[in-house]
Amino acid sequence: MLQSVDEMVEAIMNSLEETGELDNTYIFFTSENGIHMGQHRLKRGKLSAYEEDVRVPMIIRGPGVSAGYRVDQIAGNVDLAATFADIGQVMMPNESDGHSLLPLLDKNHPVENWRQVYLLERWPLSWNDNDASNEQGEGILEPPDPNEISDQTGKVIPIPAFKGIRTLDYAFIKYDTGEIELYDMINDPYQLDNLYPNADPLLINSLTNLLDKMASCQGNECWITSISNP
Repeated sequence: MLQSVDEMVEAIMNSLEETGELDNTYIFFTSENGIHMGQHRLKRGKLSAYEEDVRVPMIIRGPGVSAGYRVDQIAGNVDLAATFADIGQVMMPNESDGHSLLPLLDKNHPVENWRQVYLLERWPLSWNDNDASNEQGEGILEPPDPNEISDQTGKVIPIPAFKGIRTLDYAFIKYDTGEIELYDMINDPYQLDNLYPNADPLLINSLTNLLDKMASCQGNECWITSISNP
């Protein structure tokens, strides 16, 4: 499968070069969200708030893009439409949450006022007999969930719904069950040590306020370029 992807990319690049359009074309190479394969004691799946599931690679090539330049600012899939609109010189609606990534791509003109927080969400399951049914027409209460964990008794339970935020320094997740996780992404990038039980209350309050704002904002209200950690 990966070989076929390599061949497809090669064919596109060769075609662009042959037609003289390579230097005038932006190429975005990215993927779907990631997948955990046993990390955090989870079976194979991809619906959690952990880095294995939410972080994706993206490589951009094109006019004005500095070769070999790595960008550390927070970006997300909401930015893709705004970026493509910028390239095509099309105005985006004011309610759009995304921002063009083009200003980030030139190392000679670094961007200072960029997004500092990104929202992570998983909504509760809400299936009923109008959504799906078996051959006998009986309602299915819950769809099968690949992201299952087992408690100490061996009972299988799904990953609960959550709302969370990712900043440059922290990952902060609140689950519908009332459980809360806080990770120091600088010193604990694999998210192994939940700091929440012993965290500074001022830090928790600050992150909670950020999460509440991000969970209800729209458009430019979501564009937070400065945060202060206690």
